[in-house]
Amino acid sequence: MTNLEFLEPHTSLHDAHIDLTIFEKVETVSALLLHDVKTNQGSQVFMTEHTVREGELGSPKNVSLPSVINHLSSHLNRTERSSSRKIIDGRILYRSSSEILFYTPAKHYTMRFLDNSKKNNSHSVPMPAHVMFYSDGKLRCYAIKSSERPTETTELFISPIPNLYMGNDLCFGTNKPPSMDSNQLVDELIDIAFSSVSNGTHINKPLNDISSFELNRYLINSKHNDSFDHAQLKPLNYTVKYVLENL
Repeated sequence: MTNLEFLEPHTSLHDAHIDLTIFEKVETVSALLLHDVKTNQGSQVFMTEHTVREGELGSPKNVSLPSVINHLSSHLNRTERSSSRKIIDGRILYRSSSEILFYTPAKHYTMRFLDNSKKNNSHSVPMPAHVMFYSDGKLRCYAIKSSERPTETTELFISPIPNLYMGNDLCFGTNKPPSMDSNQLVDELIDIAFSSVSNGTHINKPLNDISSFELNRYLINSKHNDSFDHAQLKPLNYTVKYVLENL
């Protein structure tokens, strides 16, 4: 039988001319080799399995096709389970391939406002907790008073976020709507909502005692407050359940 010295451990992945530079990370744990061997009875084909340690092929072990199929199936199942076991972002209330509903707790945000000279002024402004719904490149923003994780019965209020339209849709301005496939989707949407330059709201009276023309000044003046004044929030007279069922 033909000498199979090339199967000894000194044969490396580099010697086999396998280009691994195109991958971010590669961990090779085993290798299967198919051999076409010439004998006095003609050609024969057989398969061997090798462990791989530090890029080196181990000694050969004869394997059958059924055992190879079982081995690959088991490995693929483990890989699939591992890749699908990801910690779910606790802020997400509902998600599908085309839409997402999430919330962000009350906190101070660094918000930017245009002054009369058209310069950007940044201020750390307290904002209430929010529920946000993103679909078809549109972000709808709703304020909530509760500090708890929202449920279907959580009441929604007009958001004091600048750049909102009457339908609670955010004006993206020059911001590009993020992809639903983004790993940082929630953070990207929150950043766009709270950190975009404020040109003022498109809602006539976004708060109980504040008009659209007064909103920016009101928010800037609230920067010394510990929290947003919930008494100013105007109810929308519907809950989170309405958003889930109608948008």
